[in-house]
Amino acid sequence: QDHRKELNPMIGIYQRMNVANVKPKCHFEGSLYLGGGRIENVTSGWASIVERSNGETKRSVLSVVDGSTKYASLPVVELRILVQNTGVADAPILIPEQIISVDASTKRRGVEMFEITTDNRFSKRFTNLDGSMRDNSCTISNIGVKNVAKLGLFESTMIHTFIHAVSSPTTSKFRAKAKYVKILVSVRGTTLPLVIPVLTS
Repeated sequence: QDHRKELNPMIGIYQRMNVANVKPKCHFEGSLYLGGGRIENVTSGWASIVERSNGETKRSVLSVVDGSTKYASLPVVELRILVQNTGVADAPILIPEQIISVDASTKRRGVEMFEITTDNRFSKRFTNLDGSMRDNSCTISNIGVKNVAKLGLFESTMIHTFIHAVSSPTTSKFRAKAKYVKILVSVRGTTLPLVIPVLTS
């Protein structure tokens, strides 16, 4: 371990950041921070949303309504998730293709808000910390799942996705309803949930 630190002095810094669950510096997070979570010695994630100047969420979205494809006014929130490999050196952390969701369950019923998949303008994308598009050459797992991002030790990516914020006309309402964000990651063939609890305001 000391030899690794001599080879790369940043290793020690990253290890201390991992212990404290400190997110790497990035100027492309959303303006409203939601919270952070981790899988110890594996990966960490931090979620934020982009708040529009008027705080409203209504957007025109190409949707399937009553069997027909047409534009509809829906509440939409841009969610940004920063994911970093904080502890796996001998294999990359893979992010499989998935529909990202935000849990908004109450004591009475289970509620999930899902990313929009019907309109290409709101397609999920991956960027580097400097805002440039990430080159995510897709790979297929041995069970046929497409992996859309690969992270070596201490590498990070920002996931930009758009959530159908059901019954949330404003970002403050969305934040009040949201309980946690969940994203799946794969390590050495095992799929694990990275859960990011939303801080209470």
